[in-house]
Amino acid sequence: MLSLLLLALAAGPQQGAEEEACPDKAAKAQSAKCRPADEHVEVTGRYIGPESIEAIGRYTLSRDFLDSSALGNGNITDQLAILPGVQLSENSLDVSNLAELKPALLTISGGQPWQTGFFLDGLNFNSRLDPAATGVAAANINQVQGHPQGLFINQAIVDSVTVFDNNIPAEYGNFSGGVVDAKTRDPRQSPAFSFQYRGTRSDWGQYRVFEQEQLQEDDLGLDDGSDNELRAPVFEKDQLNMSASRQMGDHSLLFSASATRSRISELSFNQPKVAKRRSSNFLLKYGYQGWLDELNLTAVYAPYRSEQFVKDTKDSDFTLDGGGGSLSLEAAQALGPWYWRGKASGHYSQSSREAPQAYLPWLRAPGKAWGLNSGDIPLSKEGGFGSLENRQLGFRLDQSLARSFSALGADHQFKLGYQLEHQALERDRHQPAYTYNSPVRDADIICNGQTLDCVEQAYHRPLVELEAELGEPLDLLNPEHFALYSANVAMRGQYFQMRRLYPEEHIQVQLLTQGLYLQDDMAWQRFGLNLGLRLDHDDVLKNLNLAPRLQLSYDLLGDGDTLLLAGLNRYYDANLLTYKIREAQVPYVVQYRPIVDGAVQSWMTSGGASRFRYRYQDLDTPYSDELVLGLKQALWGGVLSLKGVWRKGKDQIAQGESELLNGYTYVQQINQGENEHQRVSLSWTGTLGRHSLWINGSYTENTLSTDSYDGTVDNTPEDEIVFLQSGQDYQLVSLGDLNRYATDFSRPVTVNAGLVSQWTRSLTTSLSAGWRGSYDTVVDTGQERASDRLLQVCPECQVSNIYYPVYRKVRLKGRVLLDGAIRWQMPLVGQHSLECKLEINNLLNSRTNLVADGVSGIETGRQFWLGLGYSFP
Repeated sequence: MLSLLLLALAAGPQQGAEEEACPDKAAKAQSAKCRPADEHVEVTGRYIGPESIEAIGRYTLSRDFLDSSALGNGNITDQLAILPGVQLSENSLDVSNLAELKPALLTISGGQPWQTGFFLDGLNFNSRLDPAATGVAAANINQVQGHPQGLFINQAIVDSVTVFDNNIPAEYGNFSGGVVDAKTRDPRQSPAFSFQYRGTRSDWGQYRVFEQEQLQEDDLGLDDGSDNELRAPVFEKDQLNMSASRQMGDHSLLFSASATRSRISELSFNQPKVAKRRSSNFLLKYGYQGWLDELNLTAVYAPYRSEQFVKDTKDSDFTLDGGGGSLSLEAAQALGPWYWRGKASGHYSQSSREAPQAYLPWLRAPGKAWGLNSGDIPLSKEGGFGSLENRQLGFRLDQSLARSFSALGADHQFKLGYQLEHQALERDRHQPAYTYNSPVRDADIICNGQTLDCVEQAYHRPLVELEAELGEPLDLLNPEHFALYSANVAMRGQYFQMRRLYPEEHIQVQLLTQGLYLQDDMAWQRFGLNLGLRLDHDDVLKNLNLAPRLQLSYDLLGDGDTLLLAGLNRYYDANLLTYKIREAQVPYVVQYRPIVDGAVQSWMTSGGASRFRYRYQDLDTPYSDELVLGLKQALWGGVLSLKGVWRKGKDQIAQGESELLNGYTYVQQINQGENEHQRVSLSWTGTLGRHSLWINGSYTENTLSTDSYDGTVDNTPEDEIVFLQSGQDYQLVSLGDLNRYATDFSRPVTVNAGLVSQWTRSLTTSLSAGWRGSYDTVVDTGQERASDRLLQVCPECQVSNIYYPVYRKVRLKGRVLLDGAIRWQMPLVGQHSLECKLEINNLLNSRTNLVADGVSGIETGRQFWLGLGYSFP
């Protein structure tokens, strides 16, 4: 690659004006000779197809495509499921997520959701705040429900969304799945003013209710005061979008905003309770074209808030805060034969929770009878999982030089770039948090003033009055006496024998990464060769990672209509700060309290309980190698594409052996994990008159293996252990191993098709259909099950039961869903226009098949969104 750099530096100017700096702006805007080598030219018109004939695996969804589609919540990633190699989580269709405003999780080319690189105007906005924690409960005590995206970007503030799924250029790094790069609106091309309202309601939708299981009879004689019938949710969503721009000579200014809110009545204790969510985007962009070819100053603010509660848990309200903002400055200038582009940006995001500091799962009994009578041992749960703050701050600098030249008989588009990024993560737990376990009934317990986690037996009437009424001493073996005694109990005495204490934490870790890349896109006769090389270094693992990006293409007939392509590429992961945070976390403490003469004593720390810490030392950076073979053919006014993509993930982080040292059990993380992704995709996109069409199908095989997996939980912290139910069998597994059973992103067969029709200048319709094959996954039952592991966890405790959450293994059937949209634009006075839009999700009211056989639940059916907008250019 050094020879390529020297060749680019030494190459003389080409003939004519092709190597001039093009000082005249008008000429520069019209002449392809003056376009920089890194510019992506988008063809406008009726054609909305996302793919073109090139070696890079790139798909671009234009502003026209987004305007014509059914948008749902409007997140930029929600439209990507139509593309080959992209799978969205089926959870986005779950009835429990009807009010959720976060983007749906997605995977590209077999990568995990957090292995996708997300970019806004070329600047990364991935969250490093434990992005793999998306699957944890929203109220997990030691984690805040994370998301791979640090900012939840709405389509209303972008011009286009580009997805790379294979043969990805060297300028993109720190990912091993795919890349999603969104471009914000251009002030010079946006309407002078536009306003849009969109909304949906539960009354505008249809639902299917499946009741397969009946709750067990109440053997305590307690009544929760409600029926157990499943009911469809009651919700509403509203979204406001607006944009205003102004061109003033060489200057331009744009303000664009999107605000979405939702309210949903969710069932808790079989009664409706309202949860709320808000997600907003604000974009302020200044552009200048004068003494610099291009200057852009962009500010983005995208906060998210969710006000929720733990289902069937008393006094459990909590708030999640996410999202953040960024500020970036971008400049570009022709420097003789070179084209320079520089970017500097700062960003901030958070993933924080405010919640009650103690969680207490009481045994369901008089005085603590609010819980539902379900599960092996009914519980009355109370409280929350504590407040926890996570913040991410970063600064990034990007510099690139590009030029076009001819040398050695070939045309070259050469690019050299350097990227520097500093990130800091902060984790704060300002107060200790407690999670209680092992409740014990004891009618004679004395609480010694410990009223939070212990209650003494109490009666409506003194027992002496009851005996006086009976005329004899109480005999609990007598059914009549026992019934009177039970009805007289106002509060059943009980206490907790064990708890986990999570101490205060104040952690700050930092990461400095540097990346250098070279790429030379060469064209010689019918051959195209893109030679790319990327070198990355970080100061955490301190590895030098060299990643080749090599793509070869051959124009079979010499007319640009038939392209054979191949690629050999390597992509390195980036999730290093999460490792450092986890390594620095303070382990929880297992505490117990003895009973002396029937009275509870003070809490004591168990000397036999393991305290786990993690070590991330001497690790190689996980990476994925890729082989691509394909054919692209111009056909019927569009592009036919046949591709095979093979990915092999190596050096994945897995759990190794443990070591007891200084009172801690250190669990070593090792590079023993592997994964493999194989996919064959066939697609066609094109136009027929006023219609744009696309159809694609993919067959995928994903495999995951880690040498550390042995099916045991011996070296796993107690708060990372769950029950996995398969039929009538229950097995204790770690949360990490639980993901092995969840193949939500491994559906083997997917087929997508769509049609956008512009019937008149005012009327546009769109249809999109998706078929997904069946797959196995796990679901959270919301119940807990007792295990006799307590003596292993707390040898000093006097009973043996400890409770773990229960997940169930299910197989979900395949499904076909059809979405549609009708968009009507009505001209008003002058160039003003009014727009009406109807979006229909699940047009045919088909089953989503998210409720497995033999399981109770609700599925969403047909859903409507209505929109009304106004704009003038």
